[in-house]
Amino acid sequence: SADDERAVLTTLRQMEERLAATHLAAIGDLTDTTDASLVASALPVVSQHAVVLGRIGATPAPIEELVPALQTT
Repeated sequence: SADDERAVLTTLRQMEERLAATHLAAIGDLTDTTDASLVASALPVVSQHAVVLGRIGATPAPIEELVPALQTT
């Protein structure tokens, strides 16, 4: 049903947002450059997933909400 689809999309978006935030926070704590590079390479992909999921829902989130002017941890 439409309600189920909205719930799944909302849950997926929240998961991707948390994953992106975790990646961003982890980069500052990593001491190994290989590990930091791997996490940094995944961050844009996870962030893009969150934006897409936020835009395809039944009530699309404003792009300003999904792509803030400043990224913070």
